[in-house]
Amino acid sequence: MCRIAGLINPYFEQSNLQHHIQKMCDVQAHGGPDGEGYFVDESVNLALGHRRLSLIDLSNAGHQPMQYQHLHISFNGEIYNYQEIRNDLIARGHQFHSHSDTEVILHAYQEWGTACFKLFNGMFAIAIYDQYLKKLILARDVAGIKPLYYFQQNQQFVFASEVKAFAASGLKIEDDPNWKIYFLSFGFIPEPHTTLKNVKSLAPGKVLIYNLQTQQSEIETFESLIFSSQLTNEEEVNQLINSTLKAAVKRHLISDAPIGVFLSGGIDSSIISLLAAQNSKQPIQTLSVSFNEDAYDESHYQKIIQQKINSQHTHYTITKKEYLDALPQLKQAFDQPSNDAVNSWFISRCAKQNGLKAVLSGLGGDELFGGYPSFKRIDKAIALRKLPLQLFNIADHLSNDKLKKLLFLKEERTYADYLFLRGFYTPKTISKLLDATEDEIQGALRKLKYENSPRKKEVPKNYVSWLEQNIYMRSQLLRDTDYMSMQHGIEVRVPFLDKDFLKLVHQIDPKIKFKGDFPKAALVNAFKDILPPEIYQRKKMGFTFPFQEWNKSHPEINKIAQHSNKQVAKLGKLFLNNKLHWSRCYALLQIENYLPLKDALFLTLKTFSHTGGIEKVNRVLMKAGTDIQSKNLIRFHAKSLYDHAPDEKYISKRRFEGFEGLLFPFIFKSVKKGIQCDVVMLSHINLALVGLLIKVLNPKTKLMLQAHGIEIWGKQSFLKRIFLNKVDLILPVSQFTKDNLVHQHHIDESKCLVFHNSLDPFFETHSPKKIESKLKDQYQILATDCVITTLTRLVSSEKYKGYDKVIAALAKLKQEGKKYKYLILGKYDEQEYQRVNRLIAQFDLKEEVKLCGFIPDEEISSYFRLANLFVMPSQKEGFGIVFIEAMACGLPVVGGNLDGSVDALANGDFGILIDPNDQNALIDAIQNYQHHPLSKQPQELINLVNQNFGYPQYKEKLEKLLLN
Repeated sequence: MCRIAGLINPYFEQSNLQHHIQKMCDVQAHGGPDGEGYFVDESVNLALGHRRLSLIDLSNAGHQPMQYQHLHISFNGEIYNYQEIRNDLIARGHQFHSHSDTEVILHAYQEWGTACFKLFNGMFAIAIYDQYLKKLILARDVAGIKPLYYFQQNQQFVFASEVKAFAASGLKIEDDPNWKIYFLSFGFIPEPHTTLKNVKSLAPGKVLIYNLQTQQSEIETFESLIFSSQLTNEEEVNQLINSTLKAAVKRHLISDAPIGVFLSGGIDSSIISLLAAQNSKQPIQTLSVSFNEDAYDESHYQKIIQQKINSQHTHYTITKKEYLDALPQLKQAFDQPSNDAVNSWFISRCAKQNGLKAVLSGLGGDELFGGYPSFKRIDKAIALRKLPLQLFNIADHLSNDKLKKLLFLKEERTYADYLFLRGFYTPKTISKLLDATEDEIQGALRKLKYENSPRKKEVPKNYVSWLEQNIYMRSQLLRDTDYMSMQHGIEVRVPFLDKDFLKLVHQIDPKIKFKGDFPKAALVNAFKDILPPEIYQRKKMGFTFPFQEWNKSHPEINKIAQHSNKQVAKLGKLFLNNKLHWSRCYALLQIENYLPLKDALFLTLKTFSHTGGIEKVNRVLMKAGTDIQSKNLIRFHAKSLYDHAPDEKYISKRRFEGFEGLLFPFIFKSVKKGIQCDVVMLSHINLALVGLLIKVLNPKTKLMLQAHGIEIWGKQSFLKRIFLNKVDLILPVSQFTKDNLVHQHHIDESKCLVFHNSLDPFFETHSPKKIESKLKDQYQILATDCVITTLTRLVSSEKYKGYDKVIAALAKLKQEGKKYKYLILGKYDEQEYQRVNRLIAQFDLKEEVKLCGFIPDEEISSYFRLANLFVMPSQKEGFGIVFIEAMACGLPVVGGNLDGSVDALANGDFGILIDPNDQNALIDAIQNYQHHPLSKQPQELINLVNQNFGYPQYKEKLEKLLLN
């Protein structure tokens, strides 16, 4: 057993190839402690790597990657019938230089091509590079004992024995968005899926051929296992089971290094131990573990077998303290998340301490001969499905964990059958744990495709055997055994999965195979002459640890029970009260970093259907909330009264709900969602009623209110005043707004936290020169003109923005012979349009002042780039996003010193602050803005604005607000 890796990347230089292939192998070094090797073909940018665990031909002749003529191989596993194949090849004229099975694979491929893989009886993951044909060939054994993962994209191809290794490949591979759903549904990640997007397991019995010249791959089947009822004579079946398994055990004992047997005391491991003893001239080494807790102690049954075969037995007692001390190492050992694997880690460590390199295991007997409760449950499932399927909707509301699985009977799909028999968490529970809806969870599960299973109703127990082998055994037992044993440099061999034995069992009539009053009767009957009755007449216990009690002392369990995620905490408490199986709680520990800490809801009046400063703030906050959510920290959703659909640059449709002005549905759904959330943010004081209802129904929900400007300063209604006292945190956008809240509404200063606005991450600060040229022509701007601009709403009810004062100032400057162009940007109502035009006519500024109307966001920077100065001497501006947008384009600014503009201009550090009522100060600022230190350093101004009001800083502050 070894570890292998390969890398094809046309974008890498040779040094990069060598660096990354070595790094990939280093990650897997525990699985190959006896040596390492590399091969690089610069002509096609290919590299092969190998880490070796020596069991057959311990000499350097077995070193890999191994070459034969134009073929190069990196191989993980054992071929048990390699001697027979070797003899056949010698007869055909082949000459060998080692006694390794690796060399036999190379010669066999040279002789028969991909047909050679069908000849091999063993466990293997093989990579062969044909240097002549420029093809890479990957193959995996028919039982899927050895892991083999691959990734193909953009002319790049990577493979490895462990998913961890892909992080060292030099490629940026994203997480698979569905892996957490799969893990919480199954307790492991079912093949071919992994935690990484497009990193897949090669299916068992398949060969993948990657053509390096065309960058295309094809997958072919070289062998498959098919159920039949060919063997119908019970006596013959007993004889065949006996003789075939004996031969399999004999093959699995082939080794040039010390080998032993795991002995649990159950039927399967006892049979393997007995047969191993029959095929060994020396007393075999057996290993077992037990516990101080009597309920889990199987040493009595282990001793029966050990004394019968007179083995060199090592009995290791695991203590609670030892288990808890080992937890950090166990966590580090996982390649893919699993709810189990701990057993394998301890027994493999025991084997390592006893000087072994390979150990035989009884894995597979239960899956083949019906040793699990699932073989009895299938009949119930078939019977229950005759009922109306909608009846099973009630299952999700039951408290019993096992009864909840009835929900899966609604789906006539293979994955649903498995989850009914062995499922972990239901979609409803998972949706409460993760940031995913039940529909999304069901959608992810429906992507699981399982083909070639036997017909369920005709052969239900064969169907269960197929499920157990192809889902549970392959994706959990074999995978767990592989990476946990390899953490200690131990090879685990599984005679029950010998190819000849698998083929035999698949041909046995299920009426014989599953016949009997006790589980695995067909297997027991085949070995009754050597198997003591005490072993098979006792109740099945399974190889397990006393985790239900031990894990209550787990250092992290109490943290789970107090987790910020309500569903996580609920499950943790159920475990502590013995109402949840330890493995389900253990699974939560493994993915703790991916479980959202808080549920956050953002409520707005309008965001995408209107324009304005508050709407810009809302959009940026939605974008930040979505980005924080993507880090698995929160579940973020938004609802808007007047909007219909969102701009998905800022928030996806699944996180947003618009009500198009339907008030009562908006209130009902907002309150219903809000009382389930940890944090609710309200974008406007006019949402006070919704906030109060949420607070009354769930006082624990933290309410936060954004306070912008004029809407919060004035006299408030009785309802709003109550709300201002009940809200947990108010977020004024500037110190000016905060001061008004504190002094006018007598709000406690400690619950007001200034939360400045941010630049929109999508705000474009550069514009094409041709657009600026077009605007100059449109507005007749001369090279000698000094261009001033203001961006604001022109509303008859809001005469505080100061553009009329700028017009009056320009009239005086015109009298002095100064040439200015003033572009007033923004939507206007008819009344204000008429008033401003009268003002322009009054001052004779028709050529100098232009009302430009509404300017789309994507065009704003073009106007700013065209201008020399941005001026807005407002008096009641809450903050003034337009200031930071102008400065982000390098444009000098002039603002008023009586409102939130002070914050936007950093107390005058970023621009000029004036008394908006002082016309002389305004005129002086317009004439002498160049005297400000930053007016001639546009890049420095841009940098400062980004540092103080940039989106990354805003997102970080919002994250702290939502999580605290």
